[in-house]
Amino acid sequence: MTDPGTRSGTAPDDHFPRLELGEQTESSRRVLSRQEAPGEGAVSIKSSDTEVRVTGKLSYSEIHAALCAPGQFFEIETRDIRGVPTRTWKNAPATLREVIEQGARNAGSRDFIMLSDERISHESHLELVNRLAAALVDELKVQKGDRVAIAMRNLPEWSVAFFAVTMVGAIAVPFNAFWNGEELAFAVSDCEPKVLIADGERLERLSRFQSVLRDVVLVGTRLDDRKETDELPPGIRDFNQLLEGDAKGRAALEIEPDDPATIFYTSGMTAKPKGVLGTHRNICSNLMSLMFAGLRAMEREGTSPTAGRLTRPC
Repeated sequence: MTDPGTRSGTAPDDHFPRLELGEQTESSRRVLSRQEAPGEGAVSIKSSDTEVRVTGKLSYSEIHAALCAPGQFFEIETRDIRGVPTRTWKNAPATLREVIEQGARNAGSRDFIMLSDERISHESHLELVNRLAAALVDELKVQKGDRVAIAMRNLPEWSVAFFAVTMVGAIAVPFNAFWNGEELAFAVSDCEPKVLIADGERLERLSRFQSVLRDVVLVGTRLDDRKETDELPPGIRDFNQLLEGDAKGRAALEIEPDDPATIFYTSGMTAKPKGVLGTHRNICSNLMSLMFAGLRAMEREGTSPTAGRLTRPC
């Protein structure tokens, strides 16, 4: 068998532990003895003039098998999704509503969003989301499947709007905040949103394109945060006023994991941007994948909460 540690210019084979090598000489490649290093979970491979130490780290395939085993948090199952057998995370949140509700339960009063001196806790964020969700349905008549566009820079209101839209079964359509007025107007005409939630700067850029806004309900926040080169479009509803209602006692809308949740636009580098539809399962699966990748890396480095407790599958 070829020693994986002697291959230059290639990554170590995933099925072998990582090698920590001394100077490699011709004689070091001729393994004369192999013995367990007591109490260290490692192997020493000795030759006549050097010692090669193989750490006891699990391979990626071994970590996958341990973390994804039946009964584990990252267990994988196969489900029929639109007639296609698909491997999915068994314990992933079903919808984006579950994501923020679980975050509020687990983190409570801890900070969730910070912007300069502004602080919004997990609990407060969920309360704002619930209030805006109620206003979208009761005041703005948003229904399941409607598109609601979001055009603003990285503000706390972006997160509140995104989760509120998806909580009521509507489809959140985030716009690129760097788009100019013409690009924003194209996206509005393309996705045909029932509501556009935007900050002052984005609304100002759209002011010259009144025709595409004719049938769109406009909701604005931080309207003074703009260049003031143009007038704002007429008829803007105030974002903060929509948060003044009470969402308590409302029945949660029935949402399925494979219901549409988002439309994200491509960059449009070679043509017009194209909207890509995503489901609740898409985003929730990505969140699980991020957590899994982080824990996998920590397992490889021995810094995870379960470090040293995973075993090689039999």
